[in-house]
Amino acid sequence: MAEQECVGFIDMDCFYVAVERTLDKSLVGVPCAVCQYESQQKDTKTVDRTENRKVTVGGASLIAVSYEARARGVTRMMNTGAARKQCPELITVMVPTAHGK
Repeated sequence: MAEQECVGFIDMDCFYVAVERTLDKSLVGVPCAVCQYESQQKDTKTVDRTENRKVTVGGASLIAVSYEARARGVTRMMNTGAARKQCPELITVMVPTAHGK
């Protein structure tokens, strides 16, 4: 039997959004993004995945963007402030952290 090649494409940019939507059903169908911790933060507390991690202020970088947010011009690596100017209804969620990282 001859070997065949198979090429697959996995959209990992939306993976973290899919994880957050599994944890919080209110994120399904709305423009949302996942942001990383802020590199300038002084507080190094641990933020558990069960806590409310929705971010309303700050300048953290987006690491994953939903398709709904992409359609409104939001892109990965934008900071949260610029993304909210582009899409005021955007909901951002911070990844869980341990010791600030």
